[in-house]
Amino acid sequence: MSFAERYEAGDEEKRELAKLAWMALMLTPGMGPTRIWKAMGRLEAAERAQRAAQAEAYRAQHGRRPQRGRPLKVATDAGSVQTAIQAADQALQQADDAAWVLAVVRDVLRPVDPRTGHVRQAAAVAADLHTAAALLREVGGPATTAATLLDRRAAGLVAYLAALDHALAGPRAVLGEQDLCFLAWAWHHRSSLGLTDAAQAWPHAPVVAAQVWAALDGAVRASGMVENLNSVLAPHRAAHRGLPGPLLAVFQVYRNQRVFARGRRAGHSPCDLAGCASTHWLDALGYGRIAPTAEREFPKQARQTVTTLAA
Repeated sequence: MSFAERYEAGDEEKRELAKLAWMALMLTPGMGPTRIWKAMGRLEAAERAQRAAQAEAYRAQHGRRPQRGRPLKVATDAGSVQTAIQAADQALQQADDAAWVLAVVRDVLRPVDPRTGHVRQAAAVAADLHTAAALLREVGGPATTAATLLDRRAAGLVAYLAALDHALAGPRAVLGEQDLCFLAWAWHHRSSLGLTDAAQAWPHAPVVAAQVWAALDGAVRASGMVENLNSVLAPHRAAHRGLPGPLLAVFQVYRNQRVFARGRRAGHSPCDLAGCASTHWLDALGYGRIAPTAEREFPKQARQTVTTLAA
């Protein structure tokens, strides 16, 4: 096999390795599209530098390029190739380190330790978040931005744990810390254990056990409700170039008085579910309801509009 054939075979092998590297990055936890593209960019730069160096060595030996096409406009000296390889390795290492730290942050923000059942405290979790931010700064690169945001939002991320600790104060005084941890552990693994009720996990005090599970179910740290409201307001914000006060007032009346058309809340409005008096939202604004228009009746059989007689 000639040198050119070996070169082309090696280039095909590199393309296959690049595909495998892309698949490996896609399957890596915590690697989003932006991180994958940056890591692949570094890998591509290193690969181009290696290919250019091989092409330069072939031209120096044979006096011509190994294949047709425009030459790669990259540095071909050994130092530049090694620098590109080191940059690619560094980008991959930074992505792996940042993904590991962020995975730890997600685990720490859960209300219950899945191994011990210990209910996390706000102060301890906040300290862990600041430690994770320090680790992200050591990783460097774009991870420093995530570290700054994590430090800034640590207090808000752990705020729900304070409310959870207050809700568990009564059951903790009755059960003790060890029994409370067992109930929390059973709550976390209830799906795999096949538990549907707290009394199944702790039949000695089913009422207190139900209070523990209710407090854990009510521990909400997500912003799904806020994001849902923002998505509903987005078209109004775009149409009015902002959200003036009168628009928000009308929107508030409509959202609170409108009747759900489907789902488990069908036939009720938010005011009904809250135990308040409910009326139609147009009546609440003083406009009165609009009379529905009569449905238009169409003939059952359409008239023949196409001549069927042959000429």
